[in-house]
Amino acid sequence: MIRAGLFIGLSLFFIISCNQGTNSDNSGENAPVAVIQNGNGDISLRLKDAYRLYDNENPKRNTAEWSVEVCSSGRYEVWLSSLTTDTMDLSYDEPVIVTFGEDRIEARPVGNKIILDNIEKSSPYFRADSRLGSIFIDSAGQYNLQIISEKVLPESPVKYSHQPVHTILDQIILKSMTQ
Repeated sequence: MIRAGLFIGLSLFFIISCNQGTNSDNSGENAPVAVIQNGNGDISLRLKDAYRLYDNENPKRNTAEWSVEVCSSGRYEVWLSSLTTDTMDLSYDEPVIVTFGEDRIEARPVGNKIILDNIEKSSPYFRADSRLGSIFIDSAGQYNLQIISEKVLPESPVKYSHQPVHTILDQIILKSMTQ
């Protein structure tokens, strides 16, 4: 009886905590930002919220990392969202590498879906979402997601340039395929 009550209590705590949204952990400089899966099952990981590492001599090794609390297992499509001035050529020089737990996806973003009415960035940018592949998460829990790309930049390059930057990596989206 006590075990059943404890199990129900922990289950309710876990369900409630999974619906709280994004949470930043600023306690450690080297700690990835903690992100919790939202209510519709999708997980949005904004580059501006990631822990980032840069290699000035070899930018294709730049990385961004998040800590992700996944509430439900299943298959997820992995999408990369870019802001670009040219939706026909996103100009990623190298394939993007995404690692999630034991899964690794390596793909060149091509702009599978163009979002013309993106309210987050104004002209001259359009949002281009690229499907990179899919992953299977066999159980709920804490995972790290890492992306490696030359488009992982220290800060928004738009702030420092008089001319628009061609393509900006904006976010990674894990879309639940089980709902």
